[in-house]
Amino acid sequence: MKKAITHIKLDRANLSKIHKLDELAAEHQQVVQAYVDWLIAHEVRQPDKYAAIPETEVSTSLSDRWQRCAWQQACGIVQSWYSNARENPPVLRNVCIQANTNVVVIEPSNTPQFDFWLRISTLDAGHPVRIPITLYERARETLAQFPKL
Repeated sequence: MKKAITHIKLDRANLSKIHKLDELAAEHQQVVQAYVDWLIAHEVRQPDKYAAIPETEVSTSLSDRWQRCAWQQACGIVQSWYSNARENPPVLRNVCIQANTNVVVIEPSNTPQFDFWLRISTLDAGHPVRIPITLYERARETLAQFPKL
């Protein structure tokens, strides 16, 4: 069973952190699009999210872990595209990052001002950003029920 916490607001982050996240999002989206294009060009209808990532013409500053997340997201997009019998290849326009605990970790806060820290790896290796967040009630319940998220 997979569980996710979606739509986390980053409104408590300072401008410097938001800038780093914007850089990451732009790079991530470019790489996901490149993987989507590669999968469609090679007519991979049932991509394996855990297979070796193909060598592409994409030069990226994403870490190997972020590249794996991008690959997995692209596999899901392509699989959905084929199963829905679409004709026009998908073009990513909106930022949506699917990440795992290799690159994003939620840590409990020790202060009453907010519930957690969201630690996000950035393009600058070894320098993650930590965003203070306050979760809505359903997200708190999900974390209590699935502490390994």
